[in-house]
Amino acid sequence: MKSINPYFITVCILLFSGCIDNNEYKEVTKQSREIKATIANDTSTKTCIPENTISTTSAPVQWTPEDEIGVYTESINNARYYNVQKLTNVYVGTFAPLDIVTEDALYVYYPYDTKNDSREITSLSGNVPTTQSINLLTGKIQGDYKYGKLKATYADGCQFEFHNILAVSRIIIDASGTSLFGERITSINLEVTRDETPVSICGDFTFSAVDGSYNISTNTSNSLAIKWSTASTLNNPISGFISMFPEIKTGDLIKFTIITSGHKATLTLNAIVDFQPGHFYTFPLILSNFGSDKMTIETRTDVSASGTFTCATYNVDGLPATITFIPINEDGPGAEGTKEISQKIASSNWDFVGFSEDFEYNTELQSALTTDYTFGTHAGSYSTSSTDGLNFAVRKSNGVTFSNETRVAFNDSYGGLTSGANTSITKGFRYYLVKLADGTEVDVIITHMNTYSSSGTGHINAQHAQLTQIAEYIKGLMTDSTPRPVILMGDTNCRYTRHD
Repeated sequence: MKSINPYFITVCILLFSGCIDNNEYKEVTKQSREIKATIANDTSTKTCIPENTISTTSAPVQWTPEDEIGVYTESINNARYYNVQKLTNVYVGTFAPLDIVTEDALYVYYPYDTKNDSREITSLSGNVPTTQSINLLTGKIQGDYKYGKLKATYADGCQFEFHNILAVSRIIIDASGTSLFGERITSINLEVTRDETPVSICGDFTFSAVDGSYNISTNTSNSLAIKWSTASTLNNPISGFISMFPEIKTGDLIKFTIITSGHKATLTLNAIVDFQPGHFYTFPLILSNFGSDKMTIETRTDVSASGTFTCATYNVDGLPATITFIPINEDGPGAEGTKEISQKIASSNWDFVGFSEDFEYNTELQSALTTDYTFGTHAGSYSTSSTDGLNFAVRKSNGVTFSNETRVAFNDSYGGLTSGANTSITKGFRYYLVKLADGTEVDVIITHMNTYSSSGTGHINAQHAQLTQIAEYIKGLMTDSTPRPVILMGDTNCRYTRHD
């Protein structure tokens, strides 16, 4: 084959591809030949446990912008090629090197790994994780390995055909008719034995990019933990994809331990097929199909939640500079400044944000956030006496949702137009029930309290009354049979030097 400069590979696959993060891409201009690659037609759908009522015949997927492949040439070992398409997933990917490569590819594999820089093409290093994450938003899969075969050369380049080295499996969970229905799924543990002897399904291995053969190392496990990276409830059947060594044989005992927010179900079945490299298998866990001889369900007594989330509160100062030439808020951010606030929030990745004084520039406030955030109710302009100037937003891509938006007006306030304009709007607080990505629920209150004036004690008394009203509201939340954490945020206008 003739040399090309730079060198491109175009790939088309039909099984789930994984991804590796990379932020070191360079601009590469295509000058000449391409290498195209397609997936070999050696994949078939098989059900590996009985009682299957869900038909699955294929698993078409796309290359993601983060995908990378390793390339071997006559003199270069493990050249790093990245997906040129950086904006969206594609069925046919074009891959280019970080540096100029002037030789034709002899062998290619997926995914690229720096650990293979000094390794022979027949003993590349791979790992099928013992804990694999299922992300229902992206569909990415971990531990998926492929090798390419050179099939043909032609005027514009050459063709590679990619083959899966291991087995890809699909987990389907249908909890209808069981006590797990409607609960949040946390994890599944899959364990395989043969005559009480562990069967390796994950861990370290070596493989050949020449023919796809592989050898399992001593650092392996017969137990695979499957976790969901986004909150998923069992209101409907859900599914996800995992990678495994194709070592399971007919008759092997497969034990599933399904953990939800309230229960633990243990399901024991026998495999009905021999696994083969490059094949696709389905585990249809239709729980209502299995009797007590196959499945036990226990109520969890160890339920607890731990983790982190981020939040912020903004007084966005949404008053105009003037009204018919009368100065009102000349040092306020205005429309352009509010757009900057919106951009700051968009780049900060906060799980949820509370707003006060959201009056005149709500469109500008949402300008950079409409795609990724869900907003509460905008109650209207400062000129609308019923407005509270409060608002709320949660980040959809972080898996956060909210419900039960409730507006509560303060019973007490103090001051007129010349004393902080406290009574010009309906000041109070709002309540939101926030559900985080892992299903944890948090009570959130956003408020904007009475402003302070040095003219007397009326303002301080009003603020004390408002704090008391919020405290009583929180105490009411805590009487719930399953009390949740409470976040109080907003502009209290309080100062430790003058308030109890």
